[in-house]
Amino acid sequence: MEQATITIKKIVSGIEFSGNNIYIGRKNKKHGVERSPLANRFPIAGSTREESVAKYRLWLWDQIVDEDKAVLGELSRIWQMSQRVEEINLYCYCAPLLCHGEIIRSCLEWMEENSKHQA
Repeated sequence: MEQATITIKKIVSGIEFSGNNIYIGRKNKKHGVERSPLANRFPIAGSTREESVAKYRLWLWDQIVDEDKAVLGELSRIWQMSQRVEEINLYCYCAPLLCHGEIIRSCLEWMEENSKHQA
């Protein structure tokens, strides 16, 4: 089976985060969601969206290299799910604008490609 299509979507009221609907943002009381281990730690306030996403890319790589259990666990969970379902929806507030979800999607694609070379 091919890896699932991974789509980054804007969070809206009424979305239930279970199954293939995965929240990747910061804690938000309005939507009743806790901070994701993959949340962007670099708010846009005081920088640009591009700078925030670039910082996130470096941060995520550092977490992978340092073997951060929470981050690796969530990436692994999503990657394993991507082997069983046709579509995964990553929800954040940024979409459809530039979003750290694009970095997560790229990471999952890298994991998929890497798994093919190890098989």
